Amino acid sequence: MQSDPGCLVFVIPSRFKLVVFILVPGVAIVFLLALFHPSASQPLDVYTRIEFGAFVLAGTVLWLWTMFGKEELQFTPTQLTRRRSLLGISRTDTFQIAEIRLPHFVVEHPGRKGRPSGIGFQYRGKTLRIATGVRQLEAKEIVETVVAKFPEMKPTWGHYIEGVFDSDRLKA
Repeated sequence: MQSDPGCLVFVIPSRFKLVVFILVPGVAIVFLLALFHPSASQPLDVYTRIEFGAFVLAGTVLWLWTMFGKEELQFTPTQLTRRRSLLGISRTDTFQIAEIRLPHFVVEHPGRKGRPSGIGFQYRGKTLRIATGVRQLEAKEIVETVVAKFPEMKPTWGHYIEGVFDSDRLKA
């Protein structure tokens, strides 16, 4: 956490997952061996090659995110900026504090499309999640620190809900 007079910054590294670290490269190697095995009787058609390429690309990005990704949250009195970066490539989203509703902890659902935990909220009719992968206690500490630093955020962030099952389904 970094704190300047009008700004509060949290840097959240990606959570290392041994399964992703081992499984993704292992599956890619098996597919590559099958693809280029000398006893293959027919060459693969274009669609199969495209599917394979997309699978390997998605797996590589997931693997790199697990190893080197990070999320940076910057709170100011008027806005929240989330910057997700991977090896120098980043994407930034900015949210107006006045438009954030129902901040809550999002419970992890490993079996349900692998949805990670985090801090969720309603923004312009959509449910969004930040601080991906943080645990419930860490999320609570982030919110408490933000409210302590910026008391003007208490009307919104002061009503933070700590852990609601299926909290992605909350309605404004």
